[in-house]
Amino acid sequence: MPKYQCVNETGECSLAYNKKIKIEEGKEPKCEECGRELEIVKPKPIPTKIILSVVGLLVVVVATLLLILMNKPDEPPPPGIGPCKLQPVADAAAVARLRKHIEQGMKYAAENKPEDALSEFRQGLEIDKNFLGLNQNIAAALMLLGKYEEAESSLNKEIDLIDDCFKPIIKDDEDIAKLAYMLDIEHVGSKAKVFRERITTTRRLTAYNQACLYSLQKQKEPALDALREAIDLGFDDRKALDSDPNLSFIRTSAEFKKILSEIK
Repeated sequence: MPKYQCVNETGECSLAYNKKIKIEEGKEPKCEECGRELEIVKPKPIPTKIILSVVGLLVVVVATLLLILMNKPDEPPPPGIGPCKLQPVADAAAVARLRKHIEQGMKYAAENKPEDALSEFRQGLEIDKNFLGLNQNIAAALMLLGKYEEAESSLNKEIDLIDDCFKPIIKDDEDIAKLAYMLDIEHVGSKAKVFRERITTTRRLTAYNQACLYSLQKQKEPALDALREAIDLGFDDRKALDSDPNLSFIRTSAEFKKILSEIK
């Protein structure tokens, strides 16, 4: 219901301008004292300065809240595994994409498409930089492309990952099992055992690939040293040793034949 006031400016009405008068519905809006028609009381406008002050205050409050949110410390990551603080990939969808990249990369490698294989392996590495054997796969593709320096770097990363990060936890079934997503196996009881074997196998294959890499670059002594290491770690594939074209440079040497004679 609107409120009215008397605007009698003659000074004869005591109700003028100092009282808001309510008029019952149906009655004529007239002053009960002087009989003048009443005017509806209009709300006073809010001063511009007050409006600006309120807006300014809101801006300060919003800015403060944003600053607090921006400076809020990130939640610490979960404790990693082993001395390297390895972080397993927990998201099942990410693991599925990772495996897909590796499977596709291996398919391209079998089809002698090293560039396509390299692309898939690198996409997998973006999901998990610590995935066992992935740096070695990248090195193999780089070797086929003649990018020996990059291949050596990838092989060294694989060796560092195994020696510094995986080997220290190799006897810890609980920690090893947390990394078993790297294996395509389902039986929980066998995860630690199979992953432990995979670590050992990958390490000796990396040493063998180093021997191939150095042989391709005609670096005799480094190639022989790497081959000795591979055999000491259990590499015993005589067919590869006898026919792998990557070892052609060192195969005719007496040292190579001596190394082969030591294979049990």
